[in-house]
Amino acid sequence: MNGGHHHSSSHSSSSHSSSSSHSSHSSSISTPPEALSEELWLYLKLPIKFFREAFKGLPSKTHTKVSSVKFNLLVSTYRNREDDCISELWYLFRELGDDQVEVRRALVPGLLLVKTKLDAYEASKKIGEIAKERPWDVRYTLKLTPIDAVTSDDIEEIKRVAVSFANKKISEGETYRITVNKRVSGISSRRLIEEIAEEVNRKVNLKNPDKILQIEIIGKDVGIAILRPEDIVSIVKITTS
Repeated sequence: MNGGHHHSSSHSSSSHSSSSSHSSHSSSISTPPEALSEELWLYLKLPIKFFREAFKGLPSKTHTKVSSVKFNLLVSTYRNREDDCISELWYLFRELGDDQVEVRRALVPGLLLVKTKLDAYEASKKIGEIAKERPWDVRYTLKLTPIDAVTSDDIEEIKRVAVSFANKKISEGETYRITVNKRVSGISSRRLIEEIAEEVNRKVNLKNPDKILQIEIIGKDVGIAILRPEDIVSIVKITTS
């Protein structure tokens, strides 16, 4: 790992029992009930180890915690203006071509989770352009941060996904910074940054990095993205410049 380890962070089994109601029935049925075909009945009588062997070659569920379906965009708004921002985002995304966009409140005030079928990077950029041309149409959306993947708050899983993305999306000649924004979580930002940095062999630049490894912890959900600084669209900067 080249460069220092200083990166930025902000704190923000059930069991079932059954008994037969018909005591006249024998305890073991050897012939198939009328509703079942003979073939299905034979399968049902097979030992469980048969099924374990049969499905051994199928993909395991080891890495199914990562999902892009929960949200792919994080939006900041004013506290107590979340509903206004949700309406605004529906209007904006409909204009951009997604009338099925899903917007919901996060666990903390002033934060919204967006799931769009559009490219989140392009959508953010276009909303920034709308804000510049028609600032009256973008009044409650303050900042848009694209998200590449969503994982659980398991620290090993966060590290695995973050390191994988960093090594793929940050070229060897590029510098980077890790930024952790933490809400409703007991995860140590410092520990997370240090452990990820140990496995990302890229030069660190805290002030002017080529790429930002952005980690957004929101309770049990963690959004991860590799961003260029300009990918984070600040509407405030656009409308006041």
